[in-house]
Amino acid sequence: MKISSLFISLFAGLTLNVAAAADLLKTGDELPKLTLTDQFDKAGAIPTATKLIVFMADPTAGRMIVSYIDSKSSAWLAQKHAVILSDIHKMPAMMKLFAFPELRSKFYSIILGREEADLAMFPHQKSCATVLATQANTITTIQYACSEKELSVQMEAH
Repeated sequence: MKISSLFISLFAGLTLNVAAAADLLKTGDELPKLTLTDQFDKAGAIPTATKLIVFMADPTAGRMIVSYIDSKSSAWLAQKHAVILSDIHKMPAMMKLFAFPELRSKFYSIILGREEADLAMFPHQKSCATVLATQANTITTIQYACSEKELSVQMEAH
């Protein structure tokens, strides 16, 4: 293989990685079809009637979301037509041993992204929950909640 061919291959690979990172969901986008599972290993999908998606991409956001949802009744998520997504692909295997029993003790489903690409299209900010409002399978707003109070305001507004 010539050096120029090698350079072009490397550049193309880098370009694809940058393009993939730039393909985050935005307002007006249709929701992706997910084929994931929840913490109970049941199929997890975003129903067409969903009005809110709450996404956690790191432990700080996860603790905030879980604390907030735990304070609600078992029917609250269904009444809000809300779905919870969690990106756990970076969680070390040892932590998963302790985290999964805790997750399975929850009365609600958390759809899990176990591989890097599973939920990579969802925008996020460090230590914040991403709250996506949807209508007819289309994203209408994207907001970030960096405190439980902000999360409460955003969740109760819908």
